[in-house]
Amino acid sequence: MLRIVVSGLVALACALSVEAAQVFRCVDAQGRVEYGDVPCNGQSGGPITISPNVISGMDQAQVRALSRAIDQSVAARIASESQARAPRAPNVAIPPVQATPWWQQPGLPPDRQPPAPAAPDSTPAPSPPPAPVVAPAPRPLVR
Repeated sequence: MLRIVVSGLVALACALSVEAAQVFRCVDAQGRVEYGDVPCNGQSGGPITISPNVISGMDQAQVRALSRAIDQSVAARIASESQARAPRAPNVAIPPVQATPWWQQPGLPPDRQPPAPAAPDSTPAPSPPPAPVVAPAPRPLVR
């Protein structure tokens, strides 16, 4: 939408600037048509009249007011789009940055840390079975 408005305004500006200049239409020997602001040199053609790109039935004050309204709505849309693209704070908590990198800290690196101890169970571990009672071997009687 913005491109259409801008291209329309550029076309209007070009049409208004061309209105004051004289334009020549030149046709060369191969039949190509060229338009320029200098008279034709040895080619057929001549000056052409350009009528202004204005509709006579429209009030120019009303056209200017509509143009200003379009400019304001485009400016408001650009402002709202730039606010929508503005960076926002993340929804997650970012951990604080440590002052010293992990490789300069004492101890093991984070990926080499021993696993945390398991939480104690509510049931006690089974006790080992009692050691068997072994009777001493009988001694031979010495007589």
